[in-house]
Amino acid sequence: MSGYRKRPLFRAVVSALLAPGLLGVSAPAFAGGGDADQMTNVELAEESIRGAVVAALATFPQGHGAARVVPLGKSDVNSLVEAILVEEMSARGFAVEVPPSGEADVIAQAVGESDTSAVDDPAAAGDARGALLFFRVKDFTFRYADIYRRFVFGPKRVRRLSRVELHLRLTDAGGQAIVWSENGSHSAADIVPYGLVDALESKSYAFAKPEREPGTLARLYEPLIVAGIVGGLVFLFYSNQSGE
Repeated sequence: MSGYRKRPLFRAVVSALLAPGLLGVSAPAFAGGGDADQMTNVELAEESIRGAVVAALATFPQGHGAARVVPLGKSDVNSLVEAILVEEMSARGFAVEVPPSGEADVIAQAVGESDTSAVDDPAAAGDARGALLFFRVKDFTFRYADIYRRFVFGPKRVRRLSRVELHLRLTDAGGQAIVWSENGSHSAADIVPYGLVDALESKSYAFAKPEREPGTLARLYEPLIVAGIVGGLVFLFYSNQSGE
Protein backbone atom coordinates (compact mmCIF):
# COMPACT_ATOMS: atom_id res chain seq x y z
CA MET A 1 0.00 0.00 0.00
CA SER A 2 2.82 2.38 0.88
CA GLY A 3 4.42 1.86 -2.56
CA TYR A 4 1.09 2.57 -4.23
CA ARG A 5 0.81 5.86 -2.37
CA LYS A 6 4.38 6.96 -3.01
CA ARG A 7 4.30 6.43 -6.75
CA PRO A 8 1.56 9.03 -7.38
CA LEU A 9 3.35 11.42 -5.01
CA PHE A 10 6.63 10.90 -6.82
CA ARG A 11 4.99 11.45 -10.22
CA ALA A 12 3.18 14.54 -8.99
CA VAL A 13 6.39 16.11 -7.67
CA VAL A 14 8.31 15.34 -10.88
CA SER A 15 5.46 16.70 -13.01
CA ALA A 16 5.39 19.90 -10.97
CA LEU A 17 9.16 20.35 -11.29
CA LEU A 18 9.04 19.75 -15.02
CA ALA A 19 5.96 21.86 -15.68
CA PRO A 20 6.53 24.27 -18.59
CA GLY A 21 5.41 27.25 -16.56
CA LEU A 22 7.97 26.58 -13.82
CA LEU A 23 10.84 25.84 -16.15
CA GLY A 24 10.12 28.79 -18.39
CA VAL A 25 9.95 26.82 -21.60
CA SER A 26 6.80 28.55 -22.69
CA ALA A 27 7.27 31.70 -24.77
CA PRO A 28 7.80 34.64 -22.39
CA ALA A 29 6.48 38.13 -23.02
CA PHE A 30 9.28 40.49 -24.03
CA ALA A 31 9.25 44.21 -24.73
CA GLY A 32 7.67 44.85 -28.11
CA GLY A 33 4.89 43.04 -29.91
CA GLY A 34 7.05 40.22 -31.24
CA ASP A 35 10.43 39.43 -32.73
CA ALA A 36 9.83 41.72 -35.69
CA ASP A 37 9.08 44.61 -33.34
CA GLN A 38 12.36 44.44 -31.40
CA MET A 39 14.49 47.53 -31.79
CA THR A 40 18.07 47.08 -32.90
CA ASN A 41 20.81 48.27 -30.56
CA VAL A 42 21.28 51.36 -32.71
CA GLU A 43 17.55 52.12 -32.60
CA LEU A 44 17.52 51.80 -28.81
CA ALA A 45 20.46 54.20 -28.64
CA GLU A 46 18.59 56.60 -30.91
CA GLU A 47 15.61 56.45 -28.56
CA SER A 48 17.75 57.53 -25.61
CA ILE A 49 19.38 60.28 -27.68
CA ARG A 50 16.04 61.60 -28.88
CA GLY A 51 14.77 61.72 -25.32
CA ALA A 52 17.80 63.75 -24.24
CA VAL A 53 17.49 66.13 -27.21
CA VAL A 54 13.77 66.68 -26.59
CA ALA A 55 14.40 67.32 -22.90
CA ALA A 56 17.04 69.95 -23.70
CA LEU A 57 15.05 71.67 -26.46
CA ALA A 58 12.10 72.17 -24.11
CA THR A 59 13.65 75.52 -23.10
CA PHE A 60 14.96 76.53 -26.53
CA PRO A 61 14.21 80.24 -27.15
CA GLN A 62 11.87 81.28 -29.92
CA GLY A 63 12.54 83.80 -32.68
CA HIS A 64 15.96 82.68 -33.88
CA GLY A 65 17.02 82.40 -37.50
CA ALA A 66 19.13 79.75 -39.18
CA ALA A 67 21.77 78.01 -37.13
CA ARG A 68 24.63 75.72 -38.00
CA VAL A 69 24.93 72.53 -35.98
CA VAL A 70 28.46 71.88 -34.75
CA PRO A 71 29.70 69.01 -32.54
CA LEU A 72 32.19 69.63 -29.76
CA GLY A 73 34.43 66.72 -28.84
CA LYS A 74 34.49 63.17 -30.18
CA SER A 75 31.88 60.49 -29.56
CA ASP A 76 30.77 57.27 -31.22
CA VAL A 77 27.24 58.69 -31.45
CA ASN A 78 27.98 62.20 -32.72
CA SER A 79 26.47 61.40 -36.11
CA LEU A 80 23.29 60.05 -34.49
CA VAL A 81 22.96 63.08 -32.21
CA GLU A 82 23.50 65.43 -35.14
CA ALA A 83 20.82 63.76 -37.27
CA ILE A 84 18.28 63.66 -34.44
CA LEU A 85 19.02 67.25 -33.40
CA VAL A 86 18.47 68.50 -36.95
CA GLU A 87 15.25 66.50 -37.22
CA GLU A 88 13.86 67.77 -33.91
CA MET A 89 14.84 71.38 -34.63
CA SER A 90 13.24 71.24 -38.09
CA ALA A 91 10.06 69.74 -36.60
CA ARG A 92 9.86 72.80 -34.34
CA GLY A 93 10.17 75.18 -37.29
CA PHE A 94 13.81 76.17 -36.78
CA ALA A 95 16.05 76.38 -39.83
CA VAL A 96 19.27 74.44 -39.28
CA GLU A 97 22.10 73.25 -41.46
CA VAL A 98 25.07 70.93 -41.03
CA PRO A 99 28.33 72.43 -42.30
CA PRO A 100 30.91 70.17 -43.98
CA SER A 101 33.03 68.26 -41.49
CA GLY A 102 36.14 70.30 -42.27
CA GLU A 103 34.34 73.56 -41.63
CA ALA A 104 32.73 72.21 -38.48
CA ASP A 105 36.17 71.19 -37.17
CA VAL A 106 37.50 74.71 -37.79
CA ILE A 107 34.57 76.23 -35.91
CA ALA A 108 34.93 73.80 -33.01
CA GLN A 109 38.66 74.47 -32.73
CA ALA A 110 38.08 78.22 -32.85
CA VAL A 111 35.51 78.03 -30.07
CA GLY A 112 37.56 75.58 -28.04
CA GLU A 113 36.56 72.61 -25.94
CA SER A 114 35.00 74.55 -23.07
CA ASP A 115 31.21 74.59 -22.91
CA THR A 116 31.30 78.29 -22.01
CA SER A 117 34.12 79.59 -24.21
CA ALA A 118 33.78 82.06 -27.09
CA VAL A 119 36.02 82.65 -30.07
CA ASP A 120 38.59 85.43 -29.96
CA ASP A 121 38.38 85.86 -33.71
CA PRO A 122 34.74 85.94 -34.90
CA ALA A 123 35.87 85.51 -38.51
CA ALA A 124 37.27 82.09 -37.62
CA ALA A 125 33.75 80.88 -36.88
CA GLY A 126 32.29 82.32 -40.08
CA ASP A 127 30.19 84.93 -38.28
CA ALA A 128 28.48 86.05 -41.49
CA ARG A 129 26.61 82.78 -41.87
CA GLY A 130 24.24 82.66 -38.94
CA ALA A 131 24.10 81.45 -35.35
CA LEU A 132 25.88 78.36 -34.09
CA LEU A 133 24.19 75.48 -32.30
CA PHE A 134 26.81 73.39 -30.50
CA PHE A 135 26.28 69.99 -28.96
CA ARG A 136 28.50 67.83 -26.82
CA VAL A 137 27.95 64.22 -25.78
CA LYS A 138 28.97 64.45 -22.14
CA ASP A 139 28.27 60.79 -21.42
CA PHE A 140 26.98 57.83 -23.39
CA THR A 141 26.72 54.20 -22.42
CA PHE A 142 25.14 51.18 -24.04
CA ARG A 143 25.34 47.85 -22.27
CA TYR A 144 23.65 44.58 -21.56
CA ALA A 145 22.69 45.34 -18.01
CA ASP A 146 21.71 41.76 -17.23
CA ILE A 147 21.55 38.34 -18.85
CA TYR A 148 19.26 35.99 -16.99
CA ARG A 149 16.54 33.37 -17.12
CA ARG A 150 13.05 34.13 -15.91
CA PHE A 151 12.75 30.68 -14.41
CA VAL A 152 15.22 27.92 -13.51
CA PHE A 153 15.56 26.69 -17.07
CA GLY A 154 14.19 27.98 -20.34
CA PRO A 155 15.26 30.80 -22.68
CA LYS A 156 17.65 33.50 -21.61
CA ARG A 157 16.70 37.15 -21.59
CA VAL A 158 18.85 40.22 -22.06
CA ARG A 159 18.12 43.56 -20.45
CA ARG A 160 19.53 46.35 -22.62
CA LEU A 161 20.26 49.82 -21.31
CA SER A 162 21.17 52.95 -23.26
CA ARG A 163 21.85 56.23 -21.50
CA VAL A 164 23.04 59.59 -22.83
CA GLU A 165 23.76 63.01 -21.39
CA LEU A 166 24.05 65.97 -23.75
CA HIS A 167 24.94 69.64 -23.56
CA LEU A 168 23.48 72.06 -26.13
CA ARG A 169 24.20 75.74 -26.51
CA LEU A 170 23.27 78.42 -28.99
CA THR A 171 25.62 81.32 -29.65
CA ASP A 172 25.63 84.33 -31.91
CA ALA A 173 27.14 84.10 -35.38
CA GLY A 174 30.68 84.60 -34.14
CA GLY A 175 30.35 82.23 -31.25
CA GLN A 176 31.08 85.01 -28.77
CA ALA A 177 27.76 85.55 -27.02
CA ILE A 178 25.96 82.56 -25.53
CA VAL A 179 22.25 82.98 -26.22
CA TRP A 180 21.04 79.76 -24.66
CA SER A 181 22.45 76.59 -23.13
CA GLU A 182 20.85 73.48 -21.67
CA ASN A 183 21.63 69.93 -20.61
CA GLY A 184 19.48 66.92 -21.37
CA SER A 185 19.71 63.27 -20.37
CA HIS A 186 17.61 60.22 -21.00
CA SER A 187 17.72 56.46 -20.54
CA ALA A 188 16.05 53.78 -22.65
CA ALA A 189 15.83 50.13 -21.64
CA ASP A 190 14.06 46.97 -22.71
CA ILE A 191 14.25 43.18 -22.53
CA VAL A 192 14.84 40.96 -25.55
CA PRO A 193 15.30 37.22 -26.10
CA TYR A 194 18.95 36.17 -25.96
CA GLY A 195 18.54 34.36 -29.26
CA LEU A 196 17.86 37.64 -31.05
CA VAL A 197 20.89 39.51 -29.75
CA ASP A 198 23.14 38.70 -32.72
CA ALA A 199 20.54 40.02 -35.18
CA LEU A 200 20.02 43.22 -33.15
CA GLU A 201 23.69 44.12 -32.93
CA SER A 202 25.55 46.16 -35.54
CA LYS A 203 29.10 46.30 -36.84
CA SER A 204 28.67 49.91 -37.96
CA TYR A 205 28.96 51.27 -34.42
CA ALA A 206 31.37 49.96 -31.78
CA PHE A 207 28.85 50.54 -28.97
CA ALA A 208 26.21 48.40 -30.68
CA LYS A 209 28.02 45.16 -29.88
CA PRO A 210 28.75 45.28 -26.15
CA GLU A 211 30.17 42.45 -24.09
CA ARG A 212 27.80 39.79 -22.81
CA GLU A 213 28.16 38.80 -19.19
CA PRO A 214 25.54 36.91 -17.18
CA GLY A 215 24.15 38.70 -14.16
CA THR A 216 25.80 38.12 -10.79
CA LEU A 217 22.69 36.55 -9.27
CA ALA A 218 22.25 34.23 -12.23
CA ARG A 219 25.82 32.98 -11.89
CA LEU A 220 25.23 32.27 -8.21
CA TYR A 221 21.76 30.81 -7.97
CA GLU A 222 21.35 28.82 -11.20
CA PRO A 223 23.90 26.08 -10.31
CA LEU A 224 22.49 25.85 -6.78
CA ILE A 225 18.89 25.53 -7.95
CA VAL A 226 19.73 22.97 -10.60
CA ALA A 227 21.76 20.93 -8.08
CA GLY A 228 18.90 21.13 -5.59
CA ILE A 229 16.32 19.94 -8.11
CA VAL A 230 18.50 17.07 -9.32
CA GLY A 231 19.25 16.07 -5.72
CA GLY A 232 15.56 16.19 -4.86
CA LEU A 233 14.65 14.00 -7.82
CA VAL A 234 17.33 11.47 -6.91
CA PHE A 235 16.13 11.39 -3.30
CA LEU A 236 12.52 10.88 -4.36
CA PHE A 237 13.51 8.17 -6.80
CA TYR A 238 15.40 6.10 -4.23
CA SER A 239 12.79 6.80 -1.59
CA ASN A 240 10.16 5.50 -3.95
CA GLN A 241 12.22 2.42 -4.75
CA SER A 242 12.85 1.60 -1.10
CA GLY A 243 9.14 1.95 -0.34
CA GLU A 244 8.31 -0.72 -2.85
